[in-house]
Amino acid sequence: MHTQVFRTKVHEDGVIRIPEIKNLVNHYVDVYLRDRTDVKKNEKMTFRKFIKKWEGIIEGADPDKMKFEFLKEKYKL
Repeated sequence: MHTQVFRTKVHEDGVIRIPEIKNLVNHYVDVYLRDRTDVKKNEKMTFRKFIKKWEGIIEGADPDKMKFEFLKEKYKL
């Protein structure tokens, strides 16, 4: 089974346009819709960004020690 992903927009008339896929003519396919309106492109929360965002809440904490403790728990070290 081969999966193809197309990013597109639902137009005002409710139509979704995808590129031509002649290789699937007369094939049964499943279509899934995922609303990506609130998804920011390629923006991942790094540990440093997290610390900067929450620094007032975790004042006095050592980021490296917190990261080590998190990884130690996650990987059962």
